Amino acid sequence: SKKIFNFIKTDSRTVQKDDVFVALIGERFDAHDYVSQVISSGAGCLILERMPENPLTIPVILVNNTEQALGDLAAYRRLCMKEISNPQVVGITGSSGKTTVKEMCAAIFIKQWPEGIDTPPERVLKTEGNYNNLIGLPLSLLPVSPKHKAVILEMGMNQPGEIKRLADIADPDIACILNVHGAHLLGLGNIEGVAKAKEELFQACDNDTILVINGDDSRVMDLSRKYEQKKILFALNNDSSGSIDIFSSDKKSGDLEEQFFNLHVAKQHIPVHLHVPGNHNILNALAAAAIAHAAGIDITLIAKGLSSFEPTDRRMEVLDGPAGSRIINDTYNANPESMKAGISTLSELGSGRRFAILGDMLELGVDSEALHKTIGAHVAESGI
Repeated sequence: SKKIFNFIKTDSRTVQKDDVFVALIGERFDAHDYVSQVISSGAGCLILERMPENPLTIPVILVNNTEQALGDLAAYRRLCMKEISNPQVVGITGSSGKTTVKEMCAAIFIKQWPEGIDTPPERVLKTEGNYNNLIGLPLSLLPVSPKHKAVILEMGMNQPGEIKRLADIADPDIACILNVHGAHLLGLGNIEGVAKAKEELFQACDNDTILVINGDDSRVMDLSRKYEQKKILFALNNDSSGSIDIFSSDKKSGDLEEQFFNLHVAKQHIPVHLHVPGNHNILNALAAAAIAHAAGIDITLIAKGLSSFEPTDRRMEVLDGPAGSRIINDTYNANPESMKAGISTLSELGSGRRFAILGDMLELGVDSEALHKTIGAHVAESGI
């Protein structure tokens, strides 16, 4: 007899009636240990690498690798929705700014597909939090349904081959490499290794995929020249050749949390009020605008979406501190370039005393000590 299952779960604590449980195996855990628990919770099916000793009363699918199976399920779901409703899928990678650009894109896309009386809610699906790896991306993509008009996926990695796998699963219609910086050097060796790993996104794209490219990043520009797909370039400023499609002008700072600029999109321009500090966040906004332009969204809605954006937790988040002070909480993660951007933002804000409280930057490999010294010099030069 036929049976309808509900959701695909990897966390045994969240399994409910008729869910499918995928038993993942990690360095410090093995979800096969929780098979009895998920059956008691009402799981309808199990995806396992090995059978437990005790007999089971629910269907089991045995696979060689449950992580691979999870990705394959998400890829199949993507293929089904492509044939049924064809949502626009966006893939975003880069050494920094992925989550911010993803959230900016979501703010814009929601303006394009708002919730209404005659339309279903939540028609834009996005990566939640930083679910951007070989487990998180499939879990972010699996909920896609015919109601969704767009899916915005963040793609992270710390080893070669991971971005290729994520791109194969997501099959993006729009692909963006934000930047190539010295991050995850422990697993990638050097900056050239980072560039090669990020390039896997473009390598995996179909001929119809639109490539969104940071014109201010020489490494991204260099690797993009190998590809013949349609390209949209963004940069802080236009260049003398006029080849930049999306750029800014007339940048002004307001209070600590805001800045203003004119957004230029394909020979149109419009003012934008951005509620987050830092010149690098204008570049992030331009990346989101370029992705939205690739999706066919009008410049007016792009500006409205960017103006409605609020920074996510621990990413240039401005908080009230003691005795009238202000705190910029940018503690989520750090690599040398994002650290420099944060320090530059702090040095440009206000005229009072400023303090930088800095922690370690991880996964930098053999260059770790030298890169930390570079940041120390940057702080000294900034006057903080």
